[in-house]
Amino acid sequence: MSGFSSDEPDPGPGPADEGPQSDDEANLKPSAMRGTEPMYGYLVAAELLVVAILNLTDTHGAGAPAHPEKLLSAVGILAAVAVAATIRFTRHRMVVGFVTIAAAFVVSLPKVPRSLNVVHVITIAIPLIYAFILTQRQNKARMAEIKQARAGGSSEGRTGGKAAGGRSASPASRRERRRHGGEQQTGPKASNRYTPPKPKRPQRPTH
Repeated sequence: MSGFSSDEPDPGPGPADEGPQSDDEANLKPSAMRGTEPMYGYLVAAELLVVAILNLTDTHGAGAPAHPEKLLSAVGILAAVAVAATIRFTRHRMVVGFVTIAAAFVVSLPKVPRSLNVVHVITIAIPLIYAFILTQRQNKARMAEIKQARAGGSSEGRTGGKAAGGRSASPASRRERRRHGGEQQTGPKASNRYTPPKPKRPQRPTH
């Protein structure tokens, strides 16, 4: 039975949702990308690549520069490709976020017609949001790792304390058993220093 009512659609996982992690992903470092993060990173790289190509091809219209900066537009294409390569070979949240932001600023540097001004604003906003999400997830994973390590240390300390208590209680229980065993004995306790009394000689009858 679904947890959502019939009139409310089931919202799918968004870019900010990490979703369930497998055992392999749970053992990764906090800085390692996981889940759908690489996929959204490739989408951001594709968006930067499209805008960089528009910078190179759309050079006419209101506000267009007299001399288009084609070299800078080509550098923007390389920057977009560098984002995809960084995701592919590093899978590092902090590094990918930094490269994505740097590539977005490079792509938005060329002077373009006014029709592309809004596109450049979006070009900067999307990578910033993506990098922010990666940073927040890395910090969250690091804090969870620290809490888990502290919880493991405290549980080991409690286990060691219980073991030490068991060891200290053992002599007491042994003394208790010896005490009870001593109460059940009758007569003097056997000892090397103990000398039993000599039997008395019978007295001779006098006539």
